[in-house]
Amino acid sequence: MRKALITGINTGIGMGLAKFLLQNGYFVIGCVRKPEYFDLLIAEFKGFKGQYSLYAFDLNSDFTDKLQEIENTQGIPEVIINNSGVFLTDSGDFEARYNNIISSLEVNLKAPMRICEYFAAKMRSLPWGRIINISSKMGSLGDNSSGGYLSYRSSKALLNLYTINLAHQMADSKIVVLTLHPGWIKTRMGGMGAPDEIGAAVERIAFALTDEASEFHGEFLVGKEKLPW
Repeated sequence: MRKALITGINTGIGMGLAKFLLQNGYFVIGCVRKPEYFDLLIAEFKGFKGQYSLYAFDLNSDFTDKLQEIENTQGIPEVIINNSGVFLTDSGDFEARYNNIISSLEVNLKAPMRICEYFAAKMRSLPWGRIINISSKMGSLGDNSSGGYLSYRSSKALLNLYTINLAHQMADSKIVVLTLHPGWIKTRMGGMGAPDEIGAAVERIAFALTDEASEFHGEFLVGKEKLPW
């Protein structure tokens, strides 16, 4: 049974992904910020054929001890999906806006980096694996036609850059590293005015788990479509 570590499974795309993986027989290592979410998730996951284990930690903290706990209890996951993210506004004076950039980097860049840096080298011995960082077209330098949203854009742009570097580092392994844009989705972050449902995002991200996706190692994708960096 393949194991998949996913952050932010208590809502939105993360919950949708967790249900998809459980339905397809994965063991889900589900990560959330607060243990108070556990009862909700236990109810949501009832009836799915896959198994799961839940962990709570704050992505703003040094949660290396939790990653060690995951390794000690579950082993090395074949799949990592860094799904959690924050979307902070650019309002306020210079100091407030700059602090929002730093806060965005903590969750949107540093936390995924911490998880990848902990597990990537240990995944090298696996015969199959995926490291998937959920980004956004708003982090694309080549597709910024409107400006604004500097906190979010900059954090996702740096996540994209980090993922390219990681893809180079893992190129001689069986681990496929991808940056994915899930689409503009009706979630708490995307808003109810977004055109796509959670199922559409799950379908796009699920492509990364197929054998065909190995041809796209190191790319920035929405579904099977390559996006500009």
